[in-house]
Amino acid sequence: MLKLGLSIDEDVADVDANMPPLEDDDADVEGSKMEAAASKVQAGKEKLVRARDESARIAAAMADAKSKKAQEVKKENGSKAEKEKLI
Repeated sequence: MLKLGLSIDEDVADVDANMPPLEDDDADVEGSKMEAAASKVQAGKEKLVRARDESARIAAAMADAKSKKAQEVKKENGSKAEKEKLI
């Protein structure tokens, strides 16, 4: 028969000293890194949204300026045509 070699007389303190901690500090560090990365991703998304909004605002302002310029040119051309009729 096999003898396992276990001794009931061992001190519990010796066993506890040899046991690794149940809480994993590396997991906490990895969790913190993941949270920091997620925060950076969110900040990047917000930056992209702001850039998109600013780009849309600039495009709208440019379209408005182009429309005003077209109206001015049309008005100017109309004035020239009226002057030519008078001549």
